Amino acid sequence: MGYLYLAGGVILFLIGVIDALMTKIFRPSFYLYVFLGLFLVIWGLVALKKIRRNEIKDQTMARVNRLADARAVPLKKCPACGGDIEAILKACPICTHRFPVVYTLTVFTPFDVTKREQLIKYLMTRMNRPYEEISIRLEKGMVFKYSNKDDAQKRGASFESLGCKVRTGEIVQDR
Repeated sequence: MGYLYLAGGVILFLIGVIDALMTKIFRPSFYLYVFLGLFLVIWGLVALKKIRRNEIKDQTMARVNRLADARAVPLKKCPACGGDIEAILKACPICTHRFPVVYTLTVFTPFDVTKREQLIKYLMTRMNRPYEEISIRLEKGMVFKYSNKDDAQKRGASFESLGCKVRTGEIVQDR
């Protein structure tokens, strides 16, 4: 609709100018055509601006909706009541069923070479893995899982005493 107003305004403006050039007199029709034409041109530009603003708004909302759908909250079923709840919850808000939590420690190799060697040798005997595998996993961050939070904290403190950088985390299991 904005283009129609714009085209009509330009046509009226040109009619007024052509009329004035042909008659060489500024008659009242000249002023009527020119001002009405300018008014319609401005109205058309405003309408086009509103249309463009609404298009941008619609595109933005569509993008936001796509992102929201892509980042939808993962759900899980409660084994006790069968309700759908958020996967990160430790307890069901409907029936208060508690889900088991696994506490994780991500351990990175210490900077001190002697402590690093001691840790690798200790882990080799405990895990029955070759030296190279443990060394690489420590460089990338070796993950240890514990079912008890106190055990995870104690182990984390012992790794930190060896000079390791330790990150803690929690994983809520489905069942």
